Amino acid sequence: MSMFQVLVNEAKSLFNEYSHMKDLYSTVPTPDNEIRLKDSIAPFLRKVLDVCRELESKTESGIERDLLRQFADELKRVFK
Repeated sequence: MSMFQVLVNEAKSLFNEYSHMKDLYSTVPTPDNEIRLKDSIAPFLRKVLDVCRELESKTESGIERDLLRQFADELKRVFK
């Protein structure tokens, strides 16, 4: 398994943990669950950045880099 695949699998696992915490918080919106939600999204977002960095290091063409820039722009819009 390549490093990229390992990072993607880790990101998927962290997303599932975050999703579980999000569901828990939406069901029981307590301050403790809000902290757990925050604590679960931070590692997921870090891993997404790791995946993007690994992907960028493997790009060989301008088209690939343009697609990565478009993806980054979309992510910016999501978090505005």
